Amino acid sequence: MRIIIITSPAAVDGETASICRLLDSGVIDRLHLRKPAMTQEETRLLIERIPERLYPAISIHDHHHLAAEYGLGGIHLNSRNPSIPGDGFRGMTSRSCHSVEEVKKALLLDKADYCFLSPLFDSVSKRGHKGTIGETECHTLSSDGLLTERVIPLSGITPERLPEVARLGFNGAAILGAAWEADSIDDFINRLKKFK
Repeated sequence: MRIIIITSPAAVDGETASICRLLDSGVIDRLHLRKPAMTQEETRLLIERIPERLYPAISIHDHHHLAAEYGLGGIHLNSRNPSIPGDGFRGMTSRSCHSVEEVKKALLLDKADYCFLSPLFDSVSKRGHKGTIGETECHTLSSDGLLTERVIPLSGITPERLPEVARLGFNGAAILGAAWEADSIDDFINRLKKFK
């Protein structure tokens, strides 16, 4: 199962070390830097604290031009940044989606490498944010041949829920809150190893 970790939008103690531990663990496939409040210079500083050898496994949500500058592996398109920058970026592209129709557009028209589909379950990090993607949407995606490794569910996913994610037909998952609210990043990695 493909696992993608998304950083907390807020600063986290020891975050750079945790990012490196996650990427070096062999348990996750990609890490998304999602820091919407960070300035370009703050984002640069965060990137520069991460070893260059890990850059190919990182996608960035904001300040997309930094992806080409640093050789990051991907950019993520969303409502804040809906278009691929015109700076010659050749890495992976992903997109946020909240419906079957948005998934179809992202994969078939926009040619995204993959997309996040949310919210699957009630959010861990956003209290009161309820899951709305259910069996009906999964069946529709499956019937249309789109429930592939290119559709990554997001929201409320913990290591313990990965078997349920697989039962719904997904071949991967994106995790945010469960990673950064765990007792430690090592505890989270060990939980992932049990359920992946």
